Amino acid sequence: FFWVWVYDMLHDSVEWRAQLNSCINNAKSQNCKNNKCNSDCDCFLKWIGKKKTEWGNIVKHFYKQEDIGQKEVPIVFTHDYVLEGVLEKGVLLTSIKDVHGDTDDIKHIKDLLNEEEAAVAGASGGENNTTIDKMLKH
Repeated sequence: FFWVWVYDMLHDSVEWRAQLNSCINNAKSQNCKNNKCNSDCDCFLKWIGKKKTEWGNIVKHFYKQEDIGQKEVPIVFTHDYVLEGVLEKGVLLTSIKDVHGDTDDIKHIKDLLNEEEAAVAGASGGENNTTIDKMLKH
């Protein structure tokens, strides 16, 4: 479930970027050029809101996993550390390749992640700062 949701969200992000590219004045303003684009932009904002809610629920469920952070093991990893680790770009791309083998699609997702990484460079890690959180904020 987790990797399918992540893949679908990234795939949809690539499609949204392609669809709205002509409607955005520039990458920084995120403002629609004209009224004909407003419905697409409004739909995109609703989609982002839905994805933020879904992601929040996934993270809540992830935190319910009791085997993470157990003190019985020699090294204790926090939920944030594990979540951030599995969503690190290299691990993320490998994992979604395993779930969905479409190499052209993976290339577009990799390009999207590289762009997002450059756009949010310097942000620190921790809670609410995974690759997915950064994409949903940006």
